[in-house]
Amino acid sequence: MEPDEVTGTQFRMYRAAAGYLRVDWFDGAVVTGQDAHATLQAVASLADGRLAPLLVDTRSALSVSREARMAYAGSTLVSRVALYVDSPLSRIIANFYIGQSGPSVPVELFTDLDDAQRWLLDDH
Repeated sequence: MEPDEVTGTQFRMYRAAAGYLRVDWFDGAVVTGQDAHATLQAVASLADGRLAPLLVDTRSALSVSREARMAYAGSTLVSRVALYVDSPLSRIIANFYIGQSGPSVPVELFTDLDDAQRWLLDDH
């Protein structure tokens, strides 16, 4: 049986009841390449071999390294990514990721959790 939750040194990832994966960064997280690879391993573990939509709560993260952005941009483990932001800093981080990394899947920025969830689960 696959796990329902994975906790790393700077994140918690779990299956949301609605059918997507969610990662919450811990307060003050400085996301490194190692962290990115750990979250991608968590996706592989939780998604049970399927492409899954992913909600990333960036509100508590302080920064995301170039190595981490590149790891995420090249990932083929998720079907789409909703970046959940609230502060000017988290917006800057998310917009920088979208603009600079050339993600391989659709990525959208949201300030409203309900909007993010609807977008993740919408048939495209």
